[in-house]
This record gives sequence, C-alpha cells and structure tokens, in this order.
Amino acid sequence: MIRTLLTIAVVFVSVFSNVAAFNGAPEYVSSCLWSGINDVVIEGDYAYCTAPNGLMILNISNLPTIDSVSYLYLGGNGESLVKRGDLIYMANGSSGLSVINVADPANPYLVGSENTPDWAFKVFVADTLAYVADYDGGLQIIDISDPANPNTIGDYTVPGQNGAVDVYVVDTLAYVADWVNGFFLLNVSDPAIPTLISSYEDLNFASGVYPVDTLVYIADKYEGLVVLNLAEPDNPDSTAGYSFGGLEWAEKIIFHNDMILMTISNSSLNRGLFIIDVADPENPALLGQYKTDYHTYGVAVAGNLVYLATNDLEVVDITDPESPDPAGSYETAGYVFQVFVRDNIAYTLGYEFNILDISDITNPVQLASYNISGYDLRVDNNLAYIAAGTAGLRIIDISDPSNPDSIGAYATGGIAYQLFPRDTLLYIAAGNQGLEIINVATPATPSLVRQFDITGSADARGVCVMNNLAFVTLELDGLQILDVSDPANPVEIAPYATSGVARGVVAVDGNVYIADGELSIVNVSTPSTPLPVNRFMTTGYTYDLNLYDTIICAANPNFGVGFPSTINLIDISDPASAVSLASTITPDRPYCVFARDTVIFTADNSSLIICKVPFSIALSAEDESSDPLLPDDFTLGQNFPNPFNPSTMIEFNLPKRSQVTLTVFNLLGQQIAELANRVYPAGKHRIYWDGNSSDGRRVSTGVYLYRLKAGEFIETRKMLLLK
Repeated sequence: MIRTLLTIAVVFVSVFSNVAAFNGAPEYVSSCLWSGINDVVIEGDYAYCTAPNGLMILNISNLPTIDSVSYLYLGGNGESLVKRGDLIYMANGSSGLSVINVADPANPYLVGSENTPDWAFKVFVADTLAYVADYDGGLQIIDISDPANPNTIGDYTVPGQNGAVDVYVVDTLAYVADWVNGFFLLNVSDPAIPTLISSYEDLNFASGVYPVDTLVYIADKYEGLVVLNLAEPDNPDSTAGYSFGGLEWAEKIIFHNDMILMTISNSSLNRGLFIIDVADPENPALLGQYKTDYHTYGVAVAGNLVYLATNDLEVVDITDPESPDPAGSYETAGYVFQVFVRDNIAYTLGYEFNILDISDITNPVQLASYNISGYDLRVDNNLAYIAAGTAGLRIIDISDPSNPDSIGAYATGGIAYQLFPRDTLLYIAAGNQGLEIINVATPATPSLVRQFDITGSADARGVCVMNNLAFVTLELDGLQILDVSDPANPVEIAPYATSGVARGVVAVDGNVYIADGELSIVNVSTPSTPLPVNRFMTTGYTYDLNLYDTIICAANPNFGVGFPSTINLIDISDPASAVSLASTITPDRPYCVFARDTVIFTADNSSLIICKVPFSIALSAEDESSDPLLPDDFTLGQNFPNPFNPSTMIEFNLPKRSQVTLTVFNLLGQQIAELANRVYPAGKHRIYWDGNSSDGRRVSTGVYLYRLKAGEFIETRKMLLLK
C-alpha cells in the first residue's frame, strides 16, 4: 500500500529542556506549560511523575532548576507509580495498571497494561507481583513476570461497598487503606486467594498506609495521623495519633528517619507537607510544616530532599525538619487556549500571554510573559490583538518580543471570544452583544464602528470575513451570514442551522467551514441560500479550525463524551469529498491549531505542543504571495535515506500552487507506484514511500527512478533499495 502521508509526528518536551520522544508514532517534537502531578518517584537524576493522561520525566540533577525530559501519553489518569529496574508501574485510574519502559528516560514507551474493575489508585510491586488498590475493585493482585502481558491472578473485596486507595506489602502481608472500610490486613501467601486476617474500622476515610515493624501509620483524611499496633495481627489496636482538628485532608504518608512525612490536600491554610516526629510512636509530635499553594498529593524522599506532587513538582529540603526550605520546583503556567506563530516567534494565550522563541522547535525558549488572559489572538506587524473575554479588546506592542507593552484597549459590550482582522478593522464575536466592529487604524485609541445584535438567543462565538461577507457562529443557533460592505451598517442575509454547537469558522472560495462537533462544509456562493456540501466526521469533537490552502487543521478537544482529544488534518481540495490526511491524540484538550510549513502548533489546554508532519501545510492564500520563505524555483531533491530499506522520503519545492504527480518506475520504464496526484500549495513538501508497489507488494532490491511533474516542470532522479 502506498502511503503518501504519515501519521502526525510529535515529540513532547518542556520549554526549558532538550527533546524527548515517544517510542514509535505519534511522536512529540516539543511542548511547554504543564499542570496536574499526582505522584512522583525519585531515582538518580530523574523524577518520574504522573501527569495528565500520562507519564512525565524530569531532570533534577541541577536543583533548583528542573528540566522536562519526556512525556508519554497513556490515557487514563495517573494516580501513583513505582519504579523497579527499567520499568515504571503506574496505577492509571480508569486504565488500570500500565507498565512503561524507562531504560532511556528520553524515550519511554508502554510495555503492557491490565485493566482493573474500577479505578486504580495505588500500586505496590513485590517480586513478580503488582498489588493494586482499585477502589470498588478492592485489592487486585497482578502477575507481572511477563511485563508485556500482566495478568490478574487474585483479588480481595469486602462484601458490600469498597473504597481501596492505598496498599503496602511486607512479605506475605498486605496492608490496605480503604475509604469505606478503614484498614484491613490480608494474608497474601497464596496470591490467588488472599484472606482477611483483621480489620480496623474506627477511621474516617483512611487514605494512606505505611507499616514499620509491628506498627502501621495511617493517613486519615479527617483524623490526621493514626498509629495502629499490630503486635497481635488479628487484633489491631490504636495506640496513638496526631490530629489536625478535623480541618485538613490527609492524603499520602511515608516513614523516613523516625519521621512521618504526610501530605495535606484540602485546607487552604495548611495544605502542603507535615513532618511528624514518631521516634516515640505513642507520642507523635509535629516537627515542621511546609505550605504549598496547591492541593498536595504524592510524596517521595531522597536523602534530605522531599518531592511533593502538587499541580507542580516542588522540592523541599528537610535537613532541618523544623524549618523545611524550598529547594526547587517545576512550575506550570495555567491554561493555553490559543496560539499564533509569526516568523520564529510563537504567541500563546490562556490565563496569560506568553511569547516563545521557536527558532529551534525542539527547544522553545520563553522570551516574555504578560499578565492578560483571553480566548483569541492575532498578530499583525508589531501588534498583538487579543480577544480578552470580559476585558474586551487589548492591543499589545510586541516590537520587542522580550518586553511586550499594552498600548490600547476597547471595552466590548459582551465577552470578546474571537476576532478577525481585515484592513484597519477588527470584527469581534462578542457573546450576547453579537458582532462588534472596531476601527484600529490608531491602535492606541481603537473606536467602535458598529455593534450589531444578531437574530437569535445564543452568544456569538466565532467570526470570519470573506469579501464583503461576515460569517458569525452562534453556538446552538448555528451560523448567521451578514453583508458588511458598509461596516457601519451590517445587514443580515441568511441563517444556517448547524447540527451541533457552532464555534470556529473559516471561509474560502465560496465555502464556509464550521466547527460544530464535526466539520460542516456549506456553500455560500449565493449568500441568501446557503447549501450543505459535506459533513465530515473528525477524530474527536471539533471545536476550532484553521484553513491553510486546501488543508483544514481541526482541534478536537475531549469534553468527556467518549473519545480522545485529537488534532486532525483534512484535505478539502474537493470539499464534497474531504479526506483525512493525518491525526494524532493530544495529552489534554486542544483548543486551537496553527500551522506553518511542516510544523503544527497546538494550544492543548495545559501546554503548547509542537508537531511535525512529513508534508508542507501552506500559508493562507493572503499570506502566501508575500512569504519570503517560499522557494524561488521548482526543485526535486534526492530521496533520503539513500540507499534505503524499507522506506524513504522524497522532498520537492514549489514556488507556486501546482498540479503535482510523483511516480516511481523501474529501470524498464514500468510504473511501480504513484505517490502523488493532486494540487499542492506553494512551499516545501515531503512524500513518504514505504517500498511497496501500487498493488501493495514489496518491491525487490534494485535501482528505481522517481519523477516529479509540476505544471511544465519535469525532473527524474534515481534511488537505491537495498535489503
């Protein structure tokens, strides 16, 4: 089978770090701005963290600086993890147990997995067994002697409701903390048939457990620290404890040098790390406390350093446990809703406005951050225009990217969701105020041209302009078409009812493309009578889109409706027969996709993700003619690698939009495969050949010819397949 296009290639990495890659495709190129760490394990120079939908590996060799090394998308929701040798075992929420190879921290990959009945909260590994606290599934015992094929061999559930959230195993004893049933001790000498030894129910939401000799230390969400004596295993007895007064929410617990390190997640006054002296277990005493800004869950210790899993990773020095000091952190930066790229600079917008140097896309560098939030942005010359929600329109001078400066503002009547620039005007989808048209000829003093109420009760969420027509999306009310030939006096022409909630919208060549859960294509050649052309089902719930010549880049965030978050590239050269070119799953929720040549930039809710595709995505038609990066001449490059086995890449340049055919022949002149036969935009393009003929058969070792025909240009080159 001939594959002219590959799955999107992407590699995840922090804005401050080196590249790290997935094992196989898809593969992240780079990223920045993360949030949501639940647990952490420390070994050597690395911190292994649960992250939203996956595993994040950080370099901690140079504290206080912490650098991202890699991210592996797994799905699920990482709750806890342990490391044994080169393998990470993760309790991955709804996805059960995940086994990841981290022999090369820069290239982690999934080895195997095993579903559990409910929600995997905690995993403990002993020899060839993994013990998983699986909330309603109780204790699940999984054989991991073959990590690629983990297999559940035993379980223990309490009759009625369960709530297992933590487990610790010593020899043949399993200690389980259960929100519903308190604490129970199991005999697991026969892992296929675990049996109850004893239980202790006088607890309020036992959330963590740590045995030491004949004592068991329990983190209880409302009681704080509870100490049980198990000198008689069948008769546990509470001997002591340390109460926080019932105001905190104890999460996790570990024992270290006669101290209990306990994390607190709920109280805004006391959340963070509590250090409790248990040298005398019958008289625990508070030694010190370290407060965090976020809910604190997982905890790990290495020497005198404690690593806390909050929304960030925080490192605390407890050399003096009475006065713990911060020793480093890996900070997040809230949410990212929008991205715009111009030259070698990426501009992101969410809870703040960030400017990144992407001249090396594998290692983005933050140039500046500006305290302004919003939903949409556009960059024109040295100005950034921001649809800033309730703050209306904001105009930022970015002539010095390292020092952005607010120079103008306009208070829209409604929530500014999206904007579209045209000459000296900005068209703003302004929520319940419909369409607002702003004159920005003088950026320091923008002025209202017209506020126009649109028929219907829904908020205006998206807008684009084509010729003298404005297309405004109205959520459940679909699309409204306006005549804006006189911007001071817009006129409604016609509505169009969409099948879903209409948000993003773009228009070109008489067609409008609407993100309404899927991709709706509408012909507006006769604006008063819009006609459906196609409804294309994307690989997710389509929220926003951008148009690049004949390719739609669609952002498809998962809003909990049963499918993953993805970005999708769609060929619309024939709108009635749109074709999916490539797609990939993203770690979080993509709200916007911006493309430049072979690179895609995705605002993925909690991160900026940078992707590469093996073909060129053109600039919009209005940008293409003036782009200095476009090639001057038609060229056909030498395939690479060459010689090759089994696949190779062929690159060609087009100075203008052209009908292209790319064909492979043998030395007898017989056609072996046709790799391309369609219109391509101006730019650099790469096409992949997998070494198969048109009928799907592997071709033999030998010399082959490949010929490019683009308009009047024809060139042929040789390539060598060696097996």
